[in-house]
Amino acid sequence: MGLAPLLGWGAVAAQEESAQVSASMREGRVTLSAHEASLRDVLAEFGRVSGIAIYVDSSITADETTSVDLERVPPEDGLRRLLRAKNFVFVYSDGTLAEVRAFTRAGESRGPGDGGEGRRPDGSAPSDAERREALRLRARALGDANPNERVASLHELAAGDDEQLAVDTATRVLETERVADVLRSALSVLAGADKVPLEPVLAFVSGNRVRDPEVRIQAMELMADRSPSDPRVKDLLVALASRDGNREVRESAQNLLETLTRN
Repeated sequence: MGLAPLLGWGAVAAQEESAQVSASMREGRVTLSAHEASLRDVLAEFGRVSGIAIYVDSSITADETTSVDLERVPPEDGLRRLLRAKNFVFVYSDGTLAEVRAFTRAGESRGPGDGGEGRRPDGSAPSDAERREALRLRARALGDANPNERVASLHELAAGDDEQLAVDTATRVLETERVADVLRSALSVLAGADKVPLEPVLAFVSGNRVRDPEVRIQAMELMADRSPSDPRVKDLLVALASRDGNREVRESAQNLLETLTRN
């Protein structure tokens, strides 16, 4: 998989803004408008104004288009919306989103009968060595003493061919982890997966084990995006909107409720 940078780490790109894409950033929030614009161009413009390094796989071609209107949204929210049909991994540095890696969902490159979980895109089963390496990454993601190593292992699992193992590992992280950067990475792994189990995300949000509001909001957005019609999601959002101790969480829960009602 070849990931090509759309924009380097916070560098100023000497690009001519596409007439189909306009973007700006103010007070940490992004406003962007695009109409039938190349997704690669949109991501490049998003990276230019936000300073986030965005890398895309060659499977995301220049003729893939998107239309979107974002109004003063946090960068993470805007990128999740742009990349909701893709696999993607967020990389955080000191609590701030620094890098995004995006690629076509593994399942999209497979034809009928190409195999299930744990198989490579060509339909063949992974070798024993590949399986051992995946299990080594899982062990490191769950147990390495260095949080940066845990984050890196989650990213490597997400970029591999065994989506089920990556999802299982990420949900286990939600049950045990306390470091915000690792939790954000686990939630990003889940957001990029084809199938996400709702129960672990509900338990993470309702358990209130981690106080970091950004992590909790990311988890709330994930459950609302993937299971908008599940009554448990609405009930939890109602409870959070009315009595959570954090103002940002209350406001986000209310906004999600309003979005679910409109849809």
